[in-house]
Amino acid sequence: MGRERKNRSIPEEPVRRLFIIPGNNSATGIKDNLISANGVGLIFETEADTMSSAIAADYGHWTDTLRKGYDNDEITFARRMGNEYKRCQRTCFSVMLTGTFGQIPSLIPARNDGTLSRFLFYNLPPINDWMNQFNKDHTNYSDLFLHWGEGWKQFLDLLRANVSCIELQITEAQQNIFNERLSKIFNRSILLKDETMKSTVARLGLGLIRMMCTVAFLRATDHLLSEGNPFEQRWQEEDIRKNFGDALLSSPYFQLPADVPTENGHDGTWSTLDMLISDEDFAAVLNMAEPLAAHSSFVIAYLPKDTAQPEPITESALLQRMPIEFKREEALKVAEEMGLSTRKLDRILAAGVEKGILERTKNGYYTFKSKVKK
Repeated sequence: MGRERKNRSIPEEPVRRLFIIPGNNSATGIKDNLISANGVGLIFETEADTMSSAIAADYGHWTDTLRKGYDNDEITFARRMGNEYKRCQRTCFSVMLTGTFGQIPSLIPARNDGTLSRFLFYNLPPINDWMNQFNKDHTNYSDLFLHWGEGWKQFLDLLRANVSCIELQITEAQQNIFNERLSKIFNRSILLKDETMKSTVARLGLGLIRMMCTVAFLRATDHLLSEGNPFEQRWQEEDIRKNFGDALLSSPYFQLPADVPTENGHDGTWSTLDMLISDEDFAAVLNMAEPLAAHSSFVIAYLPKDTAQPEPITESALLQRMPIEFKREEALKVAEEMGLSTRKLDRILAAGVEKGILERTKNGYYTFKSKVKK
């Protein structure tokens, strides 16, 4: 037995594939986790400094991986020992963190390293009322989330088996609205004379498109995910392809691409889908643009300032506090809070119009001007 065991080849250790990737990780460890999972994963930490402490450690320094992951870029690493080389051509992972403002500087120590603009921030208001700490309905949330997760996995497995690509189609009218809204926010950010805020708004557009993809997908598949729906049952393997494809196409928000013949839709010989987003869902997501930009601007205030950057002038400070569209009365209230006279306010508004920053839509009404480069 000993000789036989000696002559046997040692089996290869199976690749460990993690979907939930720990934030307490090394630079090589995070890349190894992602490459082993084909670039897909989620970092979820309830305390932001769990990840920031790891990044700041001697074996850390992997903010470059975060930045590359946001843009779905390639990641690689090489080890001298064993002449090891690993590569993942496309990454697709997300980071979800919660924490306090005191934890932000350790996670993002500088304004200009590109990390801040790749995050979406949301500042939750403080708790001012005591909440009842006792659950009267006795809901087991662990079991509830497990049930939802199992249902989602079953559904996504069916989806992957039938569809290789789903592409969000945004109408020309929606594109024009999107560009006009974001260009106004971008134009306003220029007033800060801060490249960080400009980068944040520029990448906010990509973040909003990704949110639209998620919302549109949930809307398009809502009829398949309802409780008690027959799609939750196990089907015979030979029936899955045809029936599931027909079920997807029964949604008004899924349609076959223009280059796919109509008869292919009837016999299920297709692998790509176009996905539409309703005007209501589109507007709901787009309306988050201004609040998200404001929350990012609030976070920037907690980061160390670059001494090479000039302080914002009074004009910038005033207009930065105004919404995209505002009335003179709103600006007057802000001016009073800042200790500015009415005459000074009118000069600032007039200068904004003259410089092409503001546009007077009618008497006493202003909007930040839209500049879209074709």
